[in-house]
Amino acid sequence: MAKVMVRRAIADKIPSRWVTADAAYGFSKGWRSELERADVSHVMATTRHDTVVTRWAIDHPVHDLFNGLVRQKWKRRSCGSGAHGLRIYDWARVEVLPCYRPDHRHWVIARRSVSRPGISLTTSPTARPRQRLTT
Repeated sequence: MAKVMVRRAIADKIPSRWVTADAAYGFSKGWRSELERADVSHVMATTRHDTVVTRWAIDHPVHDLFNGLVRQKWKRRSCGSGAHGLRIYDWARVEVLPCYRPDHRHWVIARRSVSRPGISLTTSPTARPRQRLTT
């Protein structure tokens, strides 16, 4: 249902800055590429088993992108208040290759937490400060 709503908004030229989605939608490479071809910036949660195109491989597992990443690449940020107070995580991003829009920048963003790590994919027409992507 969410895809139908977003497709309608795109077709009706309703202005939006971003589309966001959880892993149920974000894991779909077809949906991500459809948004990219429609020139819609997006941040999509995905699973650690998803793959992306990198300069090293066509199907590079996203969870492997963060192995051995130096400590300085991880930045502590809050993503807002939750039911139990501030939700604070360490965030890092790794740039990956664009699939359909070489004029856009693409990153895989990881959220590091002892209890619940997460990975998101993002695409944007310009470089975005990491803080804008995580707040």
